[in-house]
Amino acid sequence: MIFVECYPDEVLVRVLGIARKEITHAHSKGNVYNRVMKKRNCLGMVDEDPESSEPSYIKKLQKQWQRNEVVLLLDGASNNSIIVLRPRLEEWVLKAAEECKVKIEDFGLPSNAHQLHKTLGSDTDNFKKLVEAMHGIVWCESVPGEGASFSLLLPVVSAIPYSQNGNL
Repeated sequence: MIFVECYPDEVLVRVLGIARKEITHAHSKGNVYNRVMKKRNCLGMVDEDPESSEPSYIKKLQKQWQRNEVVLLLDGASNNSIIVLRPRLEEWVLKAAEECKVKIEDFGLPSNAHQLHKTLGSDTDNFKKLVEAMHGIVWCESVPGEGASFSLLLPVVSAIPYSQNGNL
């Protein structure tokens, strides 16, 4: 199970091979943390949102690793993890597209983070096409007996292991 903040987050994880039934919308960063806190063996994905306050739960989490614009936090007691995109999904997408030499405008999306934020909520089809255009460097695999795994191999991200039962 992976908890996400919004529909653009869902598009990102679905393109990476996670089934819709494994994705739950929490509708806000705080709700993602709250839902993850109440579960075991699950995953959450949030934007860092530097201007927003952090929930107290984050103090319990240990940084597993940090690569470029992605941080993986672990709650060892409940085997839960939080993926943090930095600073926000929109900036992360813009940087990933630039690094992949993909022109975001070719997908009818604005190249300004503020405008992209407004657009992604209503134009998930073009966002999906953009993420798929970077597919050559997104890797998905199913390992018999171990479940599915994926790695974000975009230049700004490296290797986030994930299995369908939520274990990392």
